[in-house]
Amino acid sequence: MVEDNLYWTVVHSRWANDDNFNKGPRFFFNAAPAPIRPFVIALVRRKIRAALHGHGMGRHSEAEIHAIARRDVDAVADFLADTLRDIVGAEHVLTDPDTRAGYENDWLGKYRGSARCVVRPATAQQVQDVVRECAATGARIVPQGGNTGLVGGSVPRGDQVHGEIVLSTRRLAMLGAVDVSSNTVLAGAGVTIEQLQQHARTAGLDFAVDWGARASATVGGAVSTNAGGSRVVRFGTVRAQVRGLQVVLADGRLVDETKGLPKETAGPRLTDLVIGSEG
Repeated sequence: MVEDNLYWTVVHSRWANDDNFNKGPRFFFNAAPAPIRPFVIALVRRKIRAALHGHGMGRHSEAEIHAIARRDVDAVADFLADTLRDIVGAEHVLTDPDTRAGYENDWLGKYRGSARCVVRPATAQQVQDVVRECAATGARIVPQGGNTGLVGGSVPRGDQVHGEIVLSTRRLAMLGAVDVSSNTVLAGAGVTIEQLQQHARTAGLDFAVDWGARASATVGGAVSTNAGGSRVVRFGTVRAQVRGLQVVLADGRLVDETKGLPKETAGPRLTDLVIGSEG
């Protein structure tokens, strides 16, 4: 009952009379207490979808209903962009079409899309916060590393109903010290393959996986696609090179498998499930 009353107050009342027809929901999102904002946004989205499919909107035409829905979706996207700015900083949330362009096309220019914004977190905590906010508002996330893929997997599709967010991992560029006793190094998802190779070589080691796009392709993308490269017959794919991963799940939870015993026999290994998952 509370949910229905809240919805009728925020959305449906303005569909019932012309005085409220042109009001958008932005004023309510900004005034609502932070704990219930995700609920309000999700509820508005659900009711919009129901209205667009049901066509039971009295004297307003279908075109007018779509116009209302468009304004609501835009308001939710604007609210989300403001929230993401608070998380990663305003300079790392790209909304201008010109600054987004490089993230909306693939390497060969074959695939093109449109994103609501591009967000560039720099830490695992920021990634968690971004994913939580997107999950709460129903925004779809397109993870993107070096954007060197050839099949359009890192390009947004232009879903204007839910609003797609490109989450760029390029600022996740941390490189730890090379541990020569275990032949391991901790690398962020935004580190390029070339940077990782050069870093390992300073300790007399190398990162075995290699291919032509090494200067742009990132560790995160290589893990996501289980990349092979030109030395795969000798050294195997990326799966053979990964000891553990730190993973942010779709609901924002962080799973850290970068520590622990080399031998792990307790059930399925999340690292193996994530490698090659294309996301």
